[in-house]
Amino acid sequence: MSSPPQSQPLIRRNFGGIKKIMESAIALGEMWDNLRRSTELINLAMTRDSKCPDKEVKEILRRSLKT
Repeated sequence: MSSPPQSQPLIRRNFGGIKKIMESAIALGEMWDNLRRSTELINLAMTRDSKCPDKEVKEILRRSLKT
């Protein structure tokens, strides 16, 4: 009976999985920020009392959705 190889620490053996989870978390955070920013701009565009001209809001929204 041979035991499984324990030559590498657990973290090192699972680094690929941990790295993928971290990359996914970062991407999710970036998507959340973009969604929040877009929602704020849409709300601003739809507000009747907005002091910001509609053309300017539409341009900002268009640029933010490209990123």
